[in-house]
Amino acid sequence: MKESTSVRLAKDRLHKFGENFKAPDEDALFELFTAHCVLKKYGYDSSSLYGGLVGGARDGGIDWVYVVVNGTVANDLKEININYLNKNSEIELIIGQAKNSSKITASVGEKFMMTFSALFCDNEAQEHFDGLKEDLKDNVREFLNFWAEASSKRPKLTISVYYCHLSNNMSPENAFATLVASKEPLMRAFPSAKVNVKEFNAQKLYEAYDAHPSYDASLVYQEELDASTGKVALVKLKDYYDFLTDDEENLNSHYFEANVRDFQGNVKVNKEIKESLCDLKSKVDFWWKNNGITILVSESPSSQSKEGRKTYSLADVQIVNGLQTSYSIYEHFHNSSHLDEKVTTENQHVLVRILSASEDDEKDQIIRATNSQTKIDDAVLRATDRVHRTIESLLEIDSIFYDRRKNYYKNQGKRPDEIISIKELGQSYLAVFLMKPNTARARPSQYLGNDKLYSKIFSEEISPEKYVWCATMFKRLEKMYIGYDSYSKNIKTNIFYYVLLICRIFGCYHLTQKNEWNIEKCPSKWYPNESQLVAIADWVAKELIEFAEEQNNTYDGIGKGQDFKEHLQKRWIEDAGIARAIKGSVE
Repeated sequence: MKESTSVRLAKDRLHKFGENFKAPDEDALFELFTAHCVLKKYGYDSSSLYGGLVGGARDGGIDWVYVVVNGTVANDLKEININYLNKNSEIELIIGQAKNSSKITASVGEKFMMTFSALFCDNEAQEHFDGLKEDLKDNVREFLNFWAEASSKRPKLTISVYYCHLSNNMSPENAFATLVASKEPLMRAFPSAKVNVKEFNAQKLYEAYDAHPSYDASLVYQEELDASTGKVALVKLKDYYDFLTDDEENLNSHYFEANVRDFQGNVKVNKEIKESLCDLKSKVDFWWKNNGITILVSESPSSQSKEGRKTYSLADVQIVNGLQTSYSIYEHFHNSSHLDEKVTTENQHVLVRILSASEDDEKDQIIRATNSQTKIDDAVLRATDRVHRTIESLLEIDSIFYDRRKNYYKNQGKRPDEIISIKELGQSYLAVFLMKPNTARARPSQYLGNDKLYSKIFSEEISPEKYVWCATMFKRLEKMYIGYDSYSKNIKTNIFYYVLLICRIFGCYHLTQKNEWNIEKCPSKWYPNESQLVAIADWVAKELIEFAEEQNNTYDGIGKGQDFKEHLQKRWIEDAGIARAIKGSVE
């Protein structure tokens, strides 16, 4: 039978997706593809995309599990500062099954029902729970631990269950009814949550794949000052809210990708903004009490009249300052249940600066200057330091793109396996050249807020080859992990930075034939081959398992503690056979 247009288009997009994302087989690629289509509207990196995959034997009908916090897919829930959450925060648990087939499976809902009962309802379906794979249970356990803390801040919880397939049709009524019925255990486990069941067929998949967020927008304004580099305008709060949201009144969070900090929640400055917005008696316009918004655009803003209203046409919008104000205005109009508050404030104004800076260093100056006017740890401004621009240029020579400006290269169409973030490079350097893999694992962002430690990681005095080695090795190990199923996700997460360190140490052995605990003698252009990399990961994983058993500790506890590195060092020096066995690994 000839395939429908929708199926052919979906398969075409799957093929294109496979050119940039790697998977061990076609079914695994389809799982990754469907997850990408569902998550595309959120901010995510390749690590978080791969990290949510749990499909395979004993998956209970679940192929991926993700948690989205305030519009961004979480890579490590333990890294999220619970204190920044509040009743307006939004958390979404996303669960899905992907069937690389045009045949609709009627039993999906029944499997979901059984697995949801086992995972989320205590003492139910225990036998089924025992048979589920560890990666799935680890992902769910991590979410439950996070929710146990986060729920005290009363955020909004949504649970979205997806069934994705390559059929041109949607499920028959009786099959979809079973899918909907699978919500029941989730609704019992999370009574206050909104639970959705969604189906993505071939058409919805290719449409989601083709969708791209727009960075061009219109902004209605009242008064303006025309300057040589841009505009300064007074904008009604309601018009600014309309600018911030799409047709369904969802926040255009991609406008904030260049902003150096995330929304800080219910902290002092945001309480004051909220109080100003809700002050119905004040005769002082909002813009007098607020620092305003700074927007960068790629071209000088053009002004025209639309329906009698003065309107800017803006290209490549980046909101680089005023994230706290913007989120507060969004929450005020989006969540307020009091009509009088909206009516009173919608005609008040906010000050908006629109700048068209053409050079990267000009943009960095603006970002740093406008964000340093409020009290904020200088660590979050690190991306604008000159050393990072130097690293960016250096890595690009080796086709590695340094994402010091969040999602910049992703939006330029670069492949995920070519992009590395500031945090990832910093963690790698910390693990290898400062020999602190435990700190890289346990406190991955600590170095950004510690001037002394930060200067030991990012400095123009450090040999550029070290950054190239760390970035290249990080991406190689990340790629190897895709098809590396010998150990659970929990074990792989805890050994990652130890493996990077041992790779460098093994490079010294490769040159000297001495099993020294040394990183400096490794040739700058030397890297282990694929088989040696697997052998190193295997050895570190086995040592982790044995050491955790010996210490009666968890894998997390060992990976984040100080003793495991010393244990590996002792084993490496005392047993020359370890290095010889790794060297003997062949492609």
